[in-house]
Amino acid sequence: MNQDEGLTDFSNNICGCFNDRWACLLGTFCPMVRIAHTNAVSGVCPFWQSLWCWCCCSWLTLNIGPFCLLVWFRLRLKSIMKVEENMINDFCVTMLCPQISICQMSSAVDNAMNYKISGCCEYTPYGGDYLTNEDY
Repeated sequence: MNQDEGLTDFSNNICGCFNDRWACLLGTFCPMVRIAHTNAVSGVCPFWQSLWCWCCCSWLTLNIGPFCLLVWFRLRLKSIMKVEENMINDFCVTMLCPQISICQMSSAVDNAMNYKISGCCEYTPYGGDYLTNEDY
């Protein structure tokens, strides 16, 4: 059973992502790569499509589109992880501090998959193990 199931937000609260140093650093300084990775392993959207969507939204909407896209990514991830959606909370968190939102989502997926980032240049792939309904 998913530890986040039935909650209105991820079990790691918005500031809880600071406990995961590498996820926090990557989410802050490389947010596009971090959210693309999180989306890919959780089944929200493939890695390269996430990056492409983010870049296109940035170019076409003068950097307003990525915020809307990030809200959609967040809601989709919550749906996959069976976390209750709270549109106002998700919108406010994402609009006020998108990097913190990315860090929280990434940390929640990493915790669900028992995956830890060990450094900024050390990427260990999930090995094809993606989130499935059996994980929850």
